[in-house]
Formats: sequence, C-alpha cells, structure tokens
Amino acid sequence: MDQRRRRSIRNTLINLTIAAFVIFVVFNVVRENNDDQEPPQYEVPDTSNELRLSDPASASLSIEVDGEPLILVMSKQDNARIETADLRVISGDPQGEIDQVGWLHTSMSIQRPVEALAYANGHVYVGKTREGTTRPALWVVDLSDPRRPFEANLLNAEFPIRSLVASDDGFMVAAGFDGEILVYDTSQPNEPEKLVTFREDVALAPRIELFDRMLFLNHSAGVIVYDLSNPESPERIGEIEHPHWSEPDYTPEPHSFLLGEEGFNVNLPVDSYLDLSVQGGLLALASGNEGVELYRYRVGEAPEPVGDVSTDDRIASVMLDGNRLYALGARPDGGEHARFAIHSFDISNPAEPTALESTEIIAGLPRYQNVMARNGNVWILVNSTVYRHQESER
Repeated sequence: MDQRRRRSIRNTLINLTIAAFVIFVVFNVVRENNDDQEPPQYEVPDTSNELRLSDPASASLSIEVDGEPLILVMSKQDNARIETADLRVISGDPQGEIDQVGWLHTSMSIQRPVEALAYANGHVYVGKTREGTTRPALWVVDLSDPRRPFEANLLNAEFPIRSLVASDDGFMVAAGFDGEILVYDTSQPNEPEKLVTFREDVALAPRIELFDRMLFLNHSAGVIVYDLSNPESPERIGEIEHPHWSEPDYTPEPHSFLLGEEGFNVNLPVDSYLDLSVQGGLLALASGNEGVELYRYRVGEAPEPVGDVSTDDRIASVMLDGNRLYALGARPDGGEHARFAIHSFDISNPAEPTALESTEIIAGLPRYQNVMARNGNVWILVNSTVYRHQESER
C-alpha cells in the first residue's frame, strides 16, 4: 500500500513537473512571438502620398543613411498607461511609395510620449521616462541597417529629456523640462558620456536645434543662443525675446489632450515661438500669428533680424531648405480639427522673401505637427498621418 501510494505521488509530481514545463515553454514562445511581432502599423490609404500610423506621433526627424532619405517617427498613445512606444523608420524616397521599412519597440515601457529624438553617425538617440517625468533614460539605437534597427544601449539619464540634438562631430546636447542642459561626448556612439552640464532660466520646457556648432534653445518666450565651438565650454552669446509673450493659462498633460478651439489655442498658443529651423547662417522662427521671423547669424555672434513673412493663419512649424522656406500654418475649422496649409517662400534674398504658393492640404487634430524638407522633398506630419507634399516645379 505504501509502495503504491509512493508510486502514485511520484507519478503526480512527474505530471505536474511536465505540465509546468509545457506552460513555461508555451508562455515564452507566445511572449517571444509578441515581442518580435510587428505592431499594427497603419491603414493603407487610397493615395500613395499618405501613411497613417496606428498611434499619434510625438517626435519626427528627416535624415539620410548612406544616401537613402528616411523619416524617423516616435509614436505612442498619449494616455496615462505605461506601455512601449515605437520607433518607426519610413522611406523618404520621393519616387517611391511611402512605406515603413523598419521599426523597433522601446525596451522600457513608458508613460509620457517621447519628444526627444536625434540622429548622428548611424545611431538614433531617444529620451524617455518611465512615469510622467520620473525614471529618465537615454535609449540608443543602432541604425546602420535601417531595416533592422536594434538597441545598442539603455542608459540612466540625469534628468527627463525634452529635446535632443546630435552632431556628426561627436557630441550631443540634451535639454530637460526645467532648463537643464547636458552635453554628451558621442565619440563612441553607443556609449554617450557626460561632458558638461549647465542651466538656463526658461519660460516653458525648451526645444533645441544645432547647426555649425551653434546651439539654439527655444523656450517659447524666446530663443537663447550658445556657441559650442568647444563643447566642453559652452558660451552664451545672445537671446531673442518674443515681443508679445504671455504666460499660458494651462499646460496639458499627455493624457489630457484638448480638442476644438480650446485645444488649438492651448497646443498652438498665439504669442509664442512654436518652432525654429536653422541652416548655414540663417534662423527661421515660427511666431504664431506673427508669421515667420528671419535672422542672420555668424558662428560666435548673436543673431540679427533680417526679414519676416506673414500669413493669414498661425504658423506652427517651419523648415529651411536651401533657398526655400516652408511654413506650416494652421487655423481652427469650427470643430475638433484644424486646417493646415503649406506656405512656401523664396528666400534667395532673406531681407525680401517672395511668396510662392499656399496650398490647403489637410484637416487634422492639432496634437502634433511638423514640416520637414530635404533637397526639395517636403513632408508634413499631423497627429498620426505622414503626408508627402507635392510641391510645384522650381
């Protein structure tokens, strides 16, 4: 009897062990498949000039890898849930279909949609936070093969990163939400190391741009300019103040997005610098209802005003591309959406810009918007849709 009972107990234990092993294997296979499975990407529209993403964008960037034009997009639902975000690599070939050629989930689940995105020397840099603005990290992605991006590193960050810019010269700058600035050495692209930190008094969380080792810090109420000829010793050389800046009444959180005219005015405030673009010697500022302000600068010298353009709508985003200026204007449409138009200008003589065309193109939520241009190819990103803008012949 005892022997029979022992045999029965032994068989039961064996069966339990086998069952547990099978459950473990099945669970890991399913989890691995889920990790490797490409997420829902987009709805294929009727036109070849649109790409609809499954989630709203929060950051975008036009780049080239080995001569191939690409668009990088970070996307995540702007809700309070802690979940992964997606890095999407989209073909920027003006002659081909708009298509997502590569993608990668963030390895760390996050709450706040990513706003900090930069690229240099074959690597993508992303600033992200686990919850709200806590547990900050710097995510490094190897993009040597855009169709197979992979995580190269995940580092702790000293503060939550709102904006990032990277240089092929081997350094990168990160801006926090409260005016903290950190300069990284990226001579080893997958191992950024701190060079120096400093702080600026800012009105709102800043966005930064970098060109010719000149750093432009836009905090809505103004633009602060630094000379980074020596990245280890940044030199403050000037500031541009918005002439009509007023403190906003409300700053939305990622999971409390506003719609209608209220949302339009909160997300695209009238008296603010909403965006900037820099190319050799010229700075363009999107100044809301004031249009676009143009400034000349030289390395090591503060910018000086040179010209401006005005439109009938609110300028939300700007991009300089050779002798062209592209301005993305927006106006409420009486409902939840806004109407967006591209205004293009010839700036061969920045003191006297010449209007070329203004094309009504799309209606969308003013949640995220950006205009990108490279070598005459113009792209617009509004909320969760990438549009290829077919410009007139030059």
